[in-house]
Amino acid sequence: MRELLLFPIFMFALGLLGLSQDTLFVPQLHTSIQQAIDEAADGSLILIAPGIYYENLSIIDKDIQIESCFASSADVNEIEQTKIIGSQNGSYNRVFEIFDSEATTISGFYISGGNSTTHHASGIYINNSTVDVSNCFITENKSP
Repeated sequence: MRELLLFPIFMFALGLLGLSQDTLFVPQLHTSIQQAIDEAADGSLILIAPGIYYENLSIIDKDIQIESCFASSADVNEIEQTKIIGSQNGSYNRVFEIFDSEATTISGFYISGGNSTTHHASGIYINNSTVDVSNCFITENKSP
């Protein structure tokens, strides 16, 4: 309920910041983070409202920014309240996997639940990419 009440204020504040139509909002306008990633073009900003998201995210050949409300509030509680938890079973349960990106940003999330049965990364896997990960709590991800 809190998120629904804050959404109009959040949208107004973003308008004051001059964010363009290249800003995608989850869950307000996109039902999942992956759906927003799939629809994003290079240079897009994906803003994630507080909540728990059970997803495994794949970014392939895109240069995008994925941020929580922490980016505008600088309130550390926003990080703890915006959780992305891996939800797949199998050899590669990565929360994020990023391939062939020259400039992707991930900021302001609690990232957990990755579980790899191989020696590959389980929280965030980066291949042939430049990724800026900041202001994230990356915890409880497992690999041998």
